[in-house]
Amino acid sequence: MRAAWIAREAGIPVVADFEGGDSALLRELMALVDHLIVPSGFAQALAGETDPQAAVAKLCALREG
Repeated sequence: MRAAWIAREAGIPVVADFEGGDSALLRELMALVDHLIVPSGFAQALAGETDPQAAVAKLCALREG
């Protein structure tokens, strides 16, 4: 989390590649991520969506707001 804040403050894009983990912490970190890489199934579980496109849209909304 600290590294993402440092990068964000320096204007450096933040890239994250997650395969699992604590969803509360990931949601907090995702607000700082510019480029998110996750497996489809994990994205669907994290977003609470069964449709992959809906999962992507929901994860993008987390970043925007």
